[in-house]
Amino acid sequence: MAVSYSWKNVSVMAYPEKYNQVDVIYCVEGTCVCTADNGGTSEKVLKAGIAWSDPDSFTALADVTKDQVVGWLENAINPDILATFKSHLETDANQTILKRFED
Repeated sequence: MAVSYSWKNVSVMAYPEKYNQVDVIYCVEGTCVCTADNGGTSEKVLKAGIAWSDPDSFTALADVTKDQVVGWLENAINPDILATFKSHLETDANQTILKRFED
């Protein structure tokens, strides 16, 4: 069965001031949602710490995008662990059949 992944409730946590910068991001989190073609879904929250990097590559909090945060989140997690995580979501989504009733 085919599945797709999306992210919701993506957020960042930042220090007001650190390393001679303001709004320094130190943690990112979001809910990874797996949707199967049978309508079933499964979702889990992922959270990861972000290490301070070179001040020349610093991104101001006001300039951060959702896609950028999702990239940081996925890159902060070991690829094997992320693949296992998504595999579990896929299994859960495929074992659920969803029928919705419109009001």
